Amino acid sequence: MKWIKFVVFFSVGLISFVRIVSAAPSAKPIDLKESLTSAVVVDARTGQVLATRNATKLGMIASQSKMLTAYAALRAIHDGKLTWDTPIPITSKADLSHQPKYVYSHLDIKAGDHLTVRELYNAMLTISANDASFALSEYLTPKGMTTQAALQSWANELKLDHSKWYNAAGQVNGNAFENKIAHEPGEAANLASAEHLAMLAREIIKLDPNIRTLGESDFISYKSASANRTVKLTTDQFLFRHQHSKKVSNPNHLIIEGLKTGSTPESGAAFTGIVKD
Repeated sequence: MKWIKFVVFFSVGLISFVRIVSAAPSAKPIDLKESLTSAVVVDARTGQVLATRNATKLGMIASQSKMLTAYAALRAIHDGKLTWDTPIPITSKADLSHQPKYVYSHLDIKAGDHLTVRELYNAMLTISANDASFALSEYLTPKGMTTQAALQSWANELKLDHSKWYNAAGQVNGNAFENKIAHEPGEAANLASAEHLAMLAREIIKLDPNIRTLGESDFISYKSASANRTVKLTTDQFLFRHQHSKKVSNPNHLIIEGLKTGSTPESGAAFTGIVKD
């Protein structure tokens, strides 16, 4: 039998992938010994926890935060409030055009542009575009509510107990530009556990089974009115497959399907993804 698993890692060094042999439903989770801050391996079909390491420990999750906005968008589509083709306005809060891309990943868009839900969703998950996440979360925020409160409400829906949310991109508060929360310290950051991220990932794949196809994509594209052209971009998964995969310990040749990475100097490196044995 082939097992499909979610693997969620928080790490301050190289991420290693673990092969978990098929276990009986009542089997106790394996205690991971790898050098990781925290991790969890979950069977994607049953929800059974197969292996853990400090799985409930809260930590900074950086750009993995974007999965919460992805969930909110998918739920809105499921409820008929959005379609993949709904145009989303880019406001000043999402305009990162003056920021260096090597520091803050973003698209070639400016305030006044419009991108579809599909374009923002794809960019948010495959190249970690911060402006895409800011724009989509702002649009999804109910009237009379702050985006911070909306993020927390979406987390509460999923019972991500004790998680904390400040902005949709996963930046530390002081680096969130117009999305900065004035009454919170600059070092405030989104906090969640490996277990939380596995729960979030499982909900995303339920609502969007095609997320696995997106993870196989080498390129994405979007129409930029500001640049007056269609922009084609290389995805993070393409770079992983062709540049970084040889550096990863994977002796059992597992198939690693993408979902979301996250990394800041404060959080270290992290990964939430689907591994097929």
